[in-house]
Formats: sequence, C-alpha cells, structure tokens
Amino acid sequence: MRRRKLLIVGGTLLMGSIAGCGGDGNGEGESEATTTTEESEGTQTTVTDEPENEETTTEESAEDTIVYGDLYTFDSDYAVDVEYSDPDTGDSGTGSARYNGDNYYMRMEPDDSDDVYELYHIDGDDYWVLNEEMCYKNPSQELEPDSDVKSESDADAHGSKPDVNLEPDGTTELDGETVYIFEVSGEDIEGVLTLYVSASTGYLRRAEGEWGQADFHSWGEVDPISEPSMDCQTY
Repeated sequence: MRRRKLLIVGGTLLMGSIAGCGGDGNGEGESEATTTTEESEGTQTTVTDEPENEETTTEESAEDTIVYGDLYTFDSDYAVDVEYSDPDTGDSGTGSARYNGDNYYMRMEPDDSDDVYELYHIDGDDYWVLNEEMCYKNPSQELEPDSDVKSESDADAHGSKPDVNLEPDGTTELDGETVYIFEVSGEDIEGVLTLYVSASTGYLRRAEGEWGQADFHSWGEVDPISEPSMDCQTY
C-alpha cells in the first residue's frame, strides 16, 4: 500500500493517491520511488511518493533447555568399574561388574585383604567364588563380603535419583565424550551425588559420591553372563 500524498499547488491544499504505479497490477514489485509533477497557475510542485519498506520479522526460537528427564537413558546391558571407600565402615577397594538383563557378574577386591570375591547372578541363582578356588551356590548371607560394589555398580539406582526437571550444572569431557554434570542431593543421598550423563546418548557415564566413583561403559554391548566353570557347593 502506498502512502497518501499531499500536494500544494498554487496555495491550494490537495489530497490524492496514486495507484497502480511501479507494480504489476497486483500490488507486488513496488521497489522504486514514483515522482509526480503538478503544475497550476505557474507554480510547479514535485512530490516523490516513497515506497514503504516491508519489514520481515524473524523469530528465533530459544535454545531448548536441557532437563534430566529428557536426557537420561537406561539399558540393561552395561559394564562398570568401581573404586569405593566407605567413610562410615572404613571399607575400601576396587571392583567391576557386567550386567546383561537380569543377570550380572561382579568382581570385588577389598583393600584390607588379598581375597578376591566374584559373584555370578544367573536366572535367580547366586554363585560366590573365592580366590578362583572355591565356589558356593546360593550361600548364606554371611559369606558375602562387606563392600559397596553391589550397590554402587547399579546404574539405574543412581540414575533414578534426580528429579526429572533438574537442569545440568555444566558440561565436561570424559574420554573425549561431552557429558552433562548433574548435582543431586536429598534425604536418601549422603552429601552430594554427582552424575555425568552423555550428551549424545543419554547414558550414565560416571557417578561420584562420598562412597567413591563408578565409571559406566559398554552400554548395550555386554555378552550373556555364564555360570562359573568350576563345581560349586550347593547350600
């Protein structure tokens, strides 16, 4: 649409409009100024009808806010390496575990002894192996070593603690992979639990707390867990 123009001719005020100039008849293509010359009683007045600038507004969508519930992903097949140090009991050591569905294998090496404990949990049965020499099937609770490996190696036990709307405290890199950092606290957590979640996959990569550190890897790539290859005493 063109602006209406005012013409002063011979001291007389005139109002008019010019239509159909500079376009193709459908209101499009107006890009040049139109100059009109009016003469009256020896007075010549030139008025330039400037085209209006059409403004285009581009709305940029704000970057989506990352929240824990939209990022976190869990798979029942994974592996983990644990370093634990319980400030209450004084227990410390290292361990590792492999999970495949409901079955899992754990290896525990306490710092206060030279013993190596292995646990196979397969189809509801437990097989405890001590120092690769003795095996017990479904032993009593007293045979189990005191350690945090069993609880801290459970990825979903850590991953289910944060609120779904929790936002990350920043990012860092673990083994060249970008991860979001989530700081979690609450009644069921001693101190602060720090979770590192992969920005690309949503898998938990690390959990840190007063108890120590657990590094998770091999998501979706763990082979089936087999029973020990030795004879086991049955309880």
